Amino acid sequence: NPIMYRHYKIFGEQWRSVAHRTSEMSARQHNVDGESVEYCAYRLAERKEKRKVIFSICDGEPYAGHHNSGVMGKNLKDVCRKVREAGIEVYGFGIGETGPKEYYGADHFIYLEDSASLGPDFVRKFASIVTGGRVKIGKTS
Repeated sequence: NPIMYRHYKIFGEQWRSVAHRTSEMSARQHNVDGESVEYCAYRLAERKEKRKVIFSICDGEPYAGHHNSGVMGKNLKDVCRKVREAGIEVYGFGIGETGPKEYYGADHFIYLEDSASLGPDFVRKFASIVTGGRVKIGKTS
């Protein structure tokens, strides 16, 4: 299968002009998580910002559905290690899945109960990582 990279927002684009692209997001089959993380790291390495962070929302199956979980799982672990050694943070979010913890590591894994958790729960966890815990977003009642 060919590897396809979908860009919903590219560096330098104004959010308001491309926000409509998020409606094109959907689950994709045969994703190769290691390749995606490596591609993101390559793009981020070219940026001048001091801190670089990759967030991967994953289903726990980084192997493109071709019964090669051992090879592709090892690839994702290796890519995460190399990317972190290069100074780029990598976090995996599992939605209803704890499997990605194996690939991203316990210290870099965030579990979300279901897709509804992508709302406030995701924003709280995302903000905590991005701000190094300096900003807390409270729960609404």
